[in-house]
Amino acid sequence: MRREMDINLQELPFVIYACFVLHNYCEASKDTIEESHVTEAIQHDRDNQPDPEPDFRGDSLTVEGKR
Repeated sequence: MRREMDINLQELPFVIYACFVLHNYCEASKDTIEESHVTEAIQHDRDNQPDPEPDFRGDSLTVEGKR
């Protein structure tokens, strides 16, 4: 993953479960989506990622305790 998740880890199992339920509901009702729509959505998400936050932990070139 390129960045931190936008969801609390405590809530993640509920989100995953909800995705399974929605998937099964769509399959049971024979609700489909065109592959091109999925591809476009994936590309949109890739193109619109927020900038990564800088890692300040590795910016120092000095060794701690050395003068």
